[in-house]
Amino acid sequence: MLFQIIQSHDSAVCKDVRSIYQKRAGEKFACEGIKVLSAVVSRPEHTHWFVVEAESQEALERFCDPFREFVSTRIVPVRNLLA
Repeated sequence: MLFQIIQSHDSAVCKDVRSIYQKRAGEKFACEGIKVLSAVVSRPEHTHWFVVEAESQEALERFCDPFREFVSTRIVPVRNLLA
């Protein structure tokens, strides 16, 4: 299934969040059961959007887990509009 993950954080923790994203990016956002299809950021809004393909809810939870301390997260099921 496809999901959109929307994560936002307070500017006060931006440095901490950035270090987590940099580490995850170095791992190519590796997480068993998750395939990242798109990842974008709005720096002025301190918000990140991911479109992922996930095998399970548990895989989504593992993907989002490193950010729980710093960000608010919404996970929304989506589908390809053009398919």
